[in-house]
Amino acid sequence: METPRAEDPARDLMLALARAEQDPQLGFVSLKWFRDTYLPRQGHAWDVAPDARQRVLVEAINRGWILTSKVANPKNPQYPVTAIRVNRPLADVRRILDQEAGFASPFAPITIPGERLSETVLRERR
Repeated sequence: METPRAEDPARDLMLALARAEQDPQLGFVSLKWFRDTYLPRQGHAWDVAPDARQRVLVEAINRGWILTSKVANPKNPQYPVTAIRVNRPLADVRRILDQEAGFASPFAPITIPGERLSETVLRERR
């Protein structure tokens, strides 16, 4: 029998954002929509309170785990929307995302016959 894992708001948030990014109907993930609509539907105890959602989101942005940008508002173009996305190159983020099946890195090293490149470089320098 598996022991239930304690909730980790930062991990929960990152996994939720990664899932939201996979939605083909969304052109981008709006910060406000994600915080106020998407997160509360995830069913975590911590995401019920608006101030808790905001605090965890700000913490993830400050850590660089989430990147923000301005995009044209499809409903009102003169007021841009803040879009968010997962900063996947960060080691911490990769570690969080790899904990859930389906978020493994697509990178798979291959073996190339012959000597290692470092050996070739060192030999050529001599």
